[in-house]
Amino acid sequence: MRGKSQSLACVQKQVKYMFLQIGSLAAILFCCTRKSRASLPVMGFPPLSSPPSIAIVGGGPAGLTLMRILDVHLRDIDPLRNPKVTIFERDANQHSQTDQIGTLDLHTYTGLAAMKAAELFEEFQKHARYDGEELVIADKNGTELVHMHAGKGTTPGVEATRPEIDRATLMDILLASVGTHRIIWGKKLTSVTEDKKLCFADGSIFGPYDLIVGADGTWGKVRPILTSVRPRYSGICGFESLIVDPDIKHPAIAKLFGRGAYFAFSDGKAMMAHRLGSGNIKLNYWIKSNESFHSDVMKQSDGQDDVLRDTLHDLYTDWLPILRKCIDVSQRFKSRALYELPIGDRWDHRLGFTLMGDSAHLMTPFSGKGANAAMRDGLDLAGAVIESLTQDKSLDECIKSYEEQMFMKIEEVQSLTMMNKQGMFRDDAPVGFMVDMMDVIAKAKGKDLNKGVLAWIPVKKMARLVAWVIVTAGAWKRRFTVL
Repeated sequence: MRGKSQSLACVQKQVKYMFLQIGSLAAILFCCTRKSRASLPVMGFPPLSSPPSIAIVGGGPAGLTLMRILDVHLRDIDPLRNPKVTIFERDANQHSQTDQIGTLDLHTYTGLAAMKAAELFEEFQKHARYDGEELVIADKNGTELVHMHAGKGTTPGVEATRPEIDRATLMDILLASVGTHRIIWGKKLTSVTEDKKLCFADGSIFGPYDLIVGADGTWGKVRPILTSVRPRYSGICGFESLIVDPDIKHPAIAKLFGRGAYFAFSDGKAMMAHRLGSGNIKLNYWIKSNESFHSDVMKQSDGQDDVLRDTLHDLYTDWLPILRKCIDVSQRFKSRALYELPIGDRWDHRLGFTLMGDSAHLMTPFSGKGANAAMRDGLDLAGAVIESLTQDKSLDECIKSYEEQMFMKIEEVQSLTMMNKQGMFRDDAPVGFMVDMMDVIAKAKGKDLNKGVLAWIPVKKMARLVAWVIVTAGAWKRRFTVL
């Protein structure tokens, strides 16, 4: 048995080298963002009748980015002409904000561009984790198809630097830059009126405003005044957990997952690990199932982690033992379903209202672009407001232009995210997913695998064969190791 195992390992090593060249490119494109170099308008102050009043509903990365960039680029304007910007946030205060455990990789032309425009890049650099760029794509047997080390895998024309930062840390930076006193906390929006007023659950009413910006997430209350299209279930739901002090308590798991991200896909399921700035590891267990599956499981477990762990073990019963061990050593379990808006969804422009972030283009997290797109919206919308103030254009005209540009840019991001979701949860994942990435790689290089001479070269078939050999060899290696 040992001789067969060594032979299989040799075959795997030779073929794996070939596929890693493909995989590294795919991994880069998996996380990169479409280039967009829109710049803020040049300053100049034509006469205005009165400064616009702007209400931002939602104090997340999108809303805070918008406020901060407006502050920075309009600080030299006469205070009497400066727009009156207010953020309304449903959380009671900055310390009560929920769902902040997680990490984000900011991309050059979106998240990082926004931080630079907000004059917060130096502060960001103090907390950025460039070792968090490490990425592994594997299957349930732990067979690696891609292992992209931090700072490696650069390809001309393709973004490769995506430093990580904890979501909570990013929020702290943004909040400190605008001042928490400028946010009206504890305001749960219930409705928006036709005359641009905001009605809250506590009975208070604010407005009217010249512009209401919906940055209030998946089930936001600003969106319905612009469109009847609501988020739909993506077909994916699951659970998240936290492994505390893995380097000390669980060194084998810490070594497997490395300093960045580790994604394992098989059989319509995924186990995705992200290293946090604290050294802890956040785990997501995503499953292709019905919309209520995750909540049904949580109800059945009735708050008992051991019952939930048993369910997860049943779901991941034939996965690599060390991956299943993660279930046993995890804590702080939560569940959630993932929702999305249709690709290419648009709304008819309406005077005095607009959307940004998830409210505008909700996506699943399977391309790492949601927060980046939201921050880019903040940058672009700030540019539109500044343009109206500095170039003698109507605010409505500039907001309409912002929406049109956003619609064009975000459709490509939505399409890639959808492709990733479908590929990751295919029955033949991760093989099928990696093959699908060949088209993305070709497009990035200005090629079409289905046209011209390339149509006669079986690139995708060869990639599938190589991936299949690697995965099959990994499965046999695990079997012989167990024996």
